[in-house]
Amino acid sequence: TVAAAHGGNRSAPEVVRFIERESAKAARCELGRIPVVKVSRANHQYRALALVPFFGGASTSVGGSFVHVHSFSPLAVRLLHLRATVCSCNAFLHRTVVGVCEDLLGDTDAGAVRQLGLELFELVKLRCGEAHHLPGKLLTHAQQQLREGRWTSDFIYYTEADHLLYMSAVDEVFPFLDSGMYLVPYRFSLWYRRHNPWG
Repeated sequence: TVAAAHGGNRSAPEVVRFIERESAKAARCELGRIPVVKVSRANHQYRALALVPFFGGASTSVGGSFVHVHSFSPLAVRLLHLRATVCSCNAFLHRTVVGVCEDLLGDTDAGAVRQLGLELFELVKLRCGEAHHLPGKLLTHAQQQLREGRWTSDFIYYTEADHLLYMSAVDEVFPFLDSGMYLVPYRFSLWYRRHNPWG
């Protein structure tokens, strides 16, 4: 919407400033404009765990080294997005795991995440391989941790490092998941039944 208002030019200085301003506000766990509302921690007894992959490498299209990276934002802005995402996940789910690749950027990503001072359940360093399939690697790691009992959780929320979570009523969501419902907030997830009722 903002880019369209500037003639579709995504590099317009106004758009960049808007993104940086809104990212900084979200990183403080604030919602809305006037008045700005601080996101408070939801009170519930459900055991939920958020999984957030974070990759700090830059796309080759903006002078970076990685072909498969689709984010063109500067690293500083992506770290603001990560902070906001973790803040929102902690507010509604209480526990968040961030996964990074240690074999492609050394300790750069892990170090950047640690410097943010986030409240994390765990920071996981993974060997992602040449194609840096971090999302799949983090999911497989989480499944192994859960199967072997090192992590415990009734619900897993898998998201991206720039997707804020907002739930107006936690108690109206989790009971339905207990009854066998399946939420797909992540765009790469597939509907697991034969027919997708939403097309």
